Amino acid sequence: MSDLETLWHFRLGHISNKCIDVIKNKFPFVKYNKSFVCDVCHFAKQKRLSFPISISKSKKYFDLIHVDIWGPSSIPSIHGHKYFLTIVDDYSRYTNFSFKTKI
Repeated sequence: MSDLETLWHFRLGHISNKCIDVIKNKFPFVKYNKSFVCDVCHFAKQKRLSFPISISKSKKYFDLIHVDIWGPSSIPSIHGHKYFLTIVDDYSRYTNFSFKTKI
C-alpha cells in the first residue's frame, strides 16, 4: 500500500471510511484503500469501564478540575508532540485540550 492511500486518513484527523467515501465522491483525486487498518484509530477507540457517578458537585469555577494525560504516542503529531493533555472544569464542564512534547 502506498503512502498516498493513507495520507488523507491522517490529514483529516483519522476520519472513518464512510467519511472518506463521501469526500472521494466529490474529489476523485483522493485515494484510499478500505482494507487499511490504522493502529492509532484502533488504540484510540479502546473502551474501559466508566467511573462511578460522583455525588459531589462544584459550586464555582476551578473548585474541582479533572486532568488526564495520554502518551507517549509511538507516532508523534505533525508538530512532533507525543502527549495529549485534557483538562475539564467540573462546574462549567469546559474542556481544554493540548499537545505536549515532554512532561
